Amino acid sequence: MASDKSSENSPGLFPAILRGREGRMNGYIIRYLALNGPSLIYSVAKDLASKSQTRIHYPTVNRRMHDLEHQKYLEKAGARTTKAGIPADLYANTIRGYFAGLGGIPETSVEPVLELSLREIHQMIRNASSKGSPFVLLQNILEEGSKEAEELVDKLLVPEIIKGVRNGHLNLEALEEGVIYSTFASIVSRKIINITSDSGQKDSHRSREKEKDSRRYISILINCVEKIVVSNPAGITRKVSGNTFKSKADQSNLAASHQVSIPYQWANELKVLLKLHSLGFE
Repeated sequence: MASDKSSENSPGLFPAILRGREGRMNGYIIRYLALNGPSLIYSVAKDLASKSQTRIHYPTVNRRMHDLEHQKYLEKAGARTTKAGIPADLYANTIRGYFAGLGGIPETSVEPVLELSLREIHQMIRNASSKGSPFVLLQNILEEGSKEAEELVDKLLVPEIIKGVRNGHLNLEALEEGVIYSTFASIVSRKIINITSDSGQKDSHRSREKEKDSRRYISILINCVEKIVVSNPAGITRKVSGNTFKSKADQSNLAASHQVSIPYQWANELKVLLKLHSLGFE
C-alpha cells in the first residue's frame, strides 16, 4: 500500500504490539480474527499452525491471546460449546486490534511485510464496522458502489490510515478509545485538505480534473458521515474499560449481542471539517 518501502515498512515504525518475535505472532492472531471473526483459541492455533511453515504451538497462541486481551487488543465475544461439551470463550478484535491488523505484519530477514490484499481489507472493514466503530465510515463509502467511492477508500483513506498506524500518528497505545477515534477523524480530514490543496490551481486541465475529483470525494464523505450521525442517537454509550453498558435499551440484549454503539463525536467533528473544506469549492 505504501510507496516508500524502506521507511514506512520498517519494523521500527510499527506499533510496539507488532514488533519483535512476539509481535509477528500477535500480528498473525490479530489478522486471523479480523478476517474470521470471533474464534476459539484452539481454532486460531490450529488454523495458524496448518498455514505456517514454522511450528506454532497451542500454549504460545494461548499466552499471546491472553496478553493481547490484557492490552485491550482482543476481547471476549461470547462462548461456544466444544466437541467435548465444555464451554469455551470466543475472542474477537477490539477497535485497537482492527487498526493494528490494517498495519500488516512486520518483515523479517527472510520474509517481506505481509500486506493485506484489497479483498482482505474489505473483509476487515465489514467485520470491524459491525462494532459501531470508525470503520463504519469506510463501509458506508464502499456501499456507495461508485468508482470514486472505491478509489476514496482503497487509494486514499486506507493507505493514509496504514501510514498512521505504522508511524505512530494513530496511537494504538492510547488509554482511551476516544483518542483513537479523534485521530482517525484527523487523518481523514487531513487527507482531504491535502487533496483540495493539490487541486487549488485552476489554470490547467489536470487541475480542473483534480478539483472535480475533490468535489466528489468530499460529497461522498459528507453523505456517509451524515448517515452515521443520523442513525446513531446519543442514547447508547459504551464504557470500554469494564464492559459496563448504559442505555435506554435492554442492557442484557446489548451485552449479549456484543454490537454496541459508541458516541459518534468524531463523526460530528469530521462532518464540520468536511463542510468547511467544501465551502472552498462553492
